[in-house]
Amino acid sequence: EKLSVLDFVDRPDSAVQPVKPLPIEVTPFKLVEDLKGLKQLAIKLRNVDEFAVDLEHNQYRSFQGLTCLMQISTRTEDFIIDTLRLRVQIGHISE
Repeated sequence: EKLSVLDFVDRPDSAVQPVKPLPIEVTPFKLVEDLKGLKQLAIKLRNVDEFAVDLEHNQYRSFQGLTCLMQISTRTEDFIIDTLRLRVQIGHISE
């Protein structure tokens, strides 16, 4: 159901050239801890062709686990999202 709203880029793999990331010293970083920052991040992500996501979770005393931290990187910026603080809002940000 949720995947039906996604538009995937249709391009051959041979056309994609690997791009080295910027050095960490010059890559802007933002900690996202509130709804305003989360909305700003959503706008930025809608305007890029690609981004990387990494999730950190804790499954101690839980079968499903709990996502504690989300890391997102674009070609030019890095973001850390406090998913514990934003747990109620984070699922509705695409609306």
